[in-house]
Amino acid sequence: MVKICKARGYQNPDYARFCTRCGAPLADVPQQQYQQPPPQYPFPTPTPSRRSIDRSAGIWFLLSGIIGIILGILGISSRKLEGAEVVVAGFLIIAFIYTLIILSYKGFIKLNSKSLGRTIRKVFYYGIIYTVLISMRTIQLPATPEALGLLIMLAFIPTFLLMFIYGSGLIYVGAKNRLWIILAGGIVFLIYTISIVIATATLVGGTPIYILGPNGNVISPILFGALMIVSYIVDFRPRS
Repeated sequence: MVKICKARGYQNPDYARFCTRCGAPLADVPQQQYQQPPPQYPFPTPTPSRRSIDRSAGIWFLLSGIIGIILGILGISSRKLEGAEVVVAGFLIIAFIYTLIILSYKGFIKLNSKSLGRTIRKVFYYGIIYTVLISMRTIQLPATPEALGLLIMLAFIPTFLLMFIYGSGLIYVGAKNRLWIILAGGIVFLIYTISIVIATATLVGGTPIYILGPNGNVISPILFGALMIVSYIVDFRPRS
């Protein structure tokens, strides 16, 4: 038996005359059966489900897939250009690549790859500044294939690094979250990056080498874009 303090609700022994916690008198308090206090369980902090996080990230990868297809179409069109038009097309392609990567940077952040996202963001901004500085000197170079190739090569230096980080990031995010189509897109993008590096480096010598064949460098971004769009449909689109 116990005496329950009317002031604090504390359970005291049945022989107690005063509450052992607050000192309130217990003379007129009746004895009651001992009551076991209910166990206290900490309430878990609610967190969004993995699927809801994926949905919020999917739109950024969907947009990057659309940009990838535009890149491939632009690459097909630029093969018919000559002289200064090649430089314009080259920098336009760089601009689209930057747009593609900064969009997917948002997706990396949404999928909790914050350190990867910060690295991409830093290289992205440095690449923009470097490319603008290089492009301001385009009119000072002769319009020869070698000079144009060198110009595009200089402008692509930070872009190559960014593309490598981006492709590796897609592979990491795809493997970590079991998004196999995004992982395949990352592999395609890395192969595309290597092919672009070799083609641009050999363009300086006058004869570009395409390791993916004559059409590989324009088909690859289209394939990448298609994979990203399919990934959005399969992995990210909200289920009814």
